[in-house]
Amino acid sequence: MTGRAVRRFGLFALVSAIAGLSPAAFAQPNDLRELPFRGLEPPGPRRPIEALHKLPNALVVEQVGTDLVLHRWDGGALVPIPGSARGIISAAVHDSTLMVLAIPPERIFDPDQRASLQTWDGNTWSAELPSPPVGMRTLVSAGDVLYAAGARSRDSGPMFARLDRDQWRDLPVPDSLEGHRASLIAGGGRDQFLVHYQASGSFVGRTFLWNGSTWVATRVDEPVATPDRALVWWRGGWTAAGEEAASAGPVVQLWRLKESRWVRLSDPIPGRFAGLGVDGEDLFVAGVRSTAGVDSAEIWAVAPGVARIVAVVTGLGGDVSRALQDVATWHEERIWCGSFASFNRIGAWNAVREREGSFEPLWSGSAIDDEIEKLTPFGSGVAAAGQFNFAGIHYSPGVALWSGSEWEPIPERPLRELTAAKEYRGALVVAGAARAGEARNSQIEVWQAGGWHRIGNAEYGRVTSLAVMEGDLIAVGDFNSVNGQRARAAAVWDGLEWRSMGPGLRGRPQVALAWDAGVAVGGQLFGAGNYEVAGVANWDGSDWYPLGGGLLADTTGGAYSADVRDLAMYGDLLVAAGDIAFVGNVVSKGIAIWDGVAWRAFAQGEPDGVRPQRIDMLAATGARLWAFGLFLVGREDARTCLCSWDGRSWRLSSYVPRIADICATADGSLWIAASRPEALLPGAMRYDLLRLAPEDAPRLIGRPSILSIDALGPIPARGSLDVRYSLTRNAPLRYGLYNVGGRRIVEIDGGVQAAGPHAIHIDAESLSLPLILSGVYFLRIEAGDDVVSRRIVVVR
Repeated sequence: MTGRAVRRFGLFALVSAIAGLSPAAFAQPNDLRELPFRGLEPPGPRRPIEALHKLPNALVVEQVGTDLVLHRWDGGALVPIPGSARGIISAAVHDSTLMVLAIPPERIFDPDQRASLQTWDGNTWSAELPSPPVGMRTLVSAGDVLYAAGARSRDSGPMFARLDRDQWRDLPVPDSLEGHRASLIAGGGRDQFLVHYQASGSFVGRTFLWNGSTWVATRVDEPVATPDRALVWWRGGWTAAGEEAASAGPVVQLWRLKESRWVRLSDPIPGRFAGLGVDGEDLFVAGVRSTAGVDSAEIWAVAPGVARIVAVVTGLGGDVSRALQDVATWHEERIWCGSFASFNRIGAWNAVREREGSFEPLWSGSAIDDEIEKLTPFGSGVAAAGQFNFAGIHYSPGVALWSGSEWEPIPERPLRELTAAKEYRGALVVAGAARAGEARNSQIEVWQAGGWHRIGNAEYGRVTSLAVMEGDLIAVGDFNSVNGQRARAAAVWDGLEWRSMGPGLRGRPQVALAWDAGVAVGGQLFGAGNYEVAGVANWDGSDWYPLGGGLLADTTGGAYSADVRDLAMYGDLLVAAGDIAFVGNVVSKGIAIWDGVAWRAFAQGEPDGVRPQRIDMLAATGARLWAFGLFLVGREDARTCLCSWDGRSWRLSSYVPRIADICATADGSLWIAASRPEALLPGAMRYDLLRLAPEDAPRLIGRPSILSIDALGPIPARGSLDVRYSLTRNAPLRYGLYNVGGRRIVEIDGGVQAAGPHAIHIDAESLSLPLILSGVYFLRIEAGDDVVSRRIVVVR
């Protein structure tokens, strides 16, 4: 071994806990309990926001989906209104009270779908008021009168009613609407009830005004498209917005109703219509433009004959075609809502608040807008990489850093389909497919000094994992060369150039982990360097070695090399996880441990408890080992879930989402990139970065050991080694020296020794080992059933 490798390994000391983790010690009674996860504050529900309703003591946020959902904005958080998710189909503020129409889910298939009318005063729900006629779906408040609009069936014309005291009375229907199915908008203001409709298959809209006794129609038909919320009461009159065709493309047009005639309010605004809103004396209209295939909406403040831009809205997960749905002033803050993910380059899901001309997300949380795929410790926090565009309030496509209190954005990465991420020399390195060219080729980029810099290209394959070993960046994967340099499945970057790692690996490496004996690589491996390998190989800085006899997977009619999917250090033990069935002839489902000399079975759990089967991810936080994969809970219940091992038993986590990655940080925190169905929006997903804070976990607990090593030296050893140890009872003793691959160099039978302190002297010349080379070795001492291994650095 090179002197450089010896210096590297001399930085570490292997503290033994192996005796307390013998297979017998793992077989303890199981104890299931729930684990308290702490998620990073999400930015509120992801439903598009349809409308804002101002009450004297609350601002109600109406979100649209399968049903309407109501939340109360308290100035700092969006709080669900209890009982508001029971089939609400319409809401309106009337006489300082929120009125809602609702059809409870259990009555949705009843022939008589009569909606109930309820009120919410900002604190409590009232008893039901008289229900409107069957088929009513929309409430409209017009001064002192409450109106309802709807249709008796999907194919019938509209119907209208008004609430007089405690009784609903039908209104006549304009002749031209009788029997016609129509797209209908109704609005109210200052005792006026106005209906604007567009008949099916027609581009012509028609407006009718109810004056208290009869309908008054506009004198001239106008080609006014009528998307939802395109009709508002503004400055004592009615304003409509829609979309028109023009020679240069679609334009947004505004109209004003004057003396029963619609007149144009301002010059057309280029783009597709996206929304209309009014706040006091201010009118706002949004139109969508497409640039280089990306849609964004411009929101304009409109005065008669004048329009000025207020904000730019982008989708990136939202629906820009409904960018502006409502705007309202609440406690000197203007609230904007709609369906978007960015407002004036500020990441915000569907709502922002305006303070003195600047915009902030309505929610102060830190969630992301799409899936995290990879996590890696970085600085005092973690780095996340995935398919998202926004992290918290920042536009940070694909990669972002969590500092512990907020997201730090990173400029757009040049890669896609990220497969690996790692901190390297204070910078973040990611591997993924290049945006252009052959998708199978991985490219490696480092983010440093505010920009991305390319450091390699894995030709004819992909990088699956990265590791850092004393200033060197290790990349493994399914490739044959890096930057034109031959490197079979493994390459090292020393800060200046890429070079091969010996003869390389044979098979499909999936994970690399730097540990005190080099870099361990796991996967579907069958060869490393000049050796045959089953599951895990090790690079010691100059050559490849197999780690012991390897790991095996079960198959009908025999066994084959295991598929190792993750590696982690649990105390002093190297732990391998994957599709593992056997360690030699011993069953070890899903997980196995390397004690420095040989692979050993990991705890399998009690038949009625939690038992690993196939494990995909590992992370260790102090005395707790976390594993995500397939477990048996009880005797037959197979679940894909997250469990932890505390030295005595497997415990099932209470939070079982779809997990993309887990990692542990130096402060003892467990970080989880997860996704789960959005509770408030069927079919949608919610994406979380969760943190399990450090806890005062018990020490690694097992059966009490009868053997302990009291002193060992000198380290590094040159020609001899002195070992002092103690036994708690009489036991037969055996000790030996092994290389990092588990190959025995020498073994000595010490006979039965009495309880108490002992000492042995190991001399290379007296043991006929004059040719032992500089490098890393393991001293293994067996006392009865207990085994202790210590790493030895030899310098010659």
